[in-house]
Amino acid sequence: MTAIVTMTDNIAIGAYRAARSLGIRLPEDLSIIGFDDAPLVADLTPALSTVHPPFFELGVRAAEIALDLAPPRHVLLPTTFMKRESSSRPKS
Repeated sequence: MTAIVTMTDNIAIGAYRAARSLGIRLPEDLSIIGFDDAPLVADLTPALSTVHPPFFELGVRAAEIALDLAPPRHVLLPTTFMKRESSSRPKS
């Protein structure tokens, strides 16, 4: 295994703890990537690479559907990958 991609940044923090307890170095031995771009993750050591979703736009679209201002449909919103120090290319 070369990387773990988690559903949330909080889960990624748990993966950090588990890796450290096993003596696994980040990102030399294992890359970890979260999802949320919570403010605290840039301050972790190493800083967590994460996916930043468009929360405001997501809320607007959800409210429009909930208030029957827009039909329920599949919506694809752009995200941004926040590359930080917790991820690297796999060793060859």
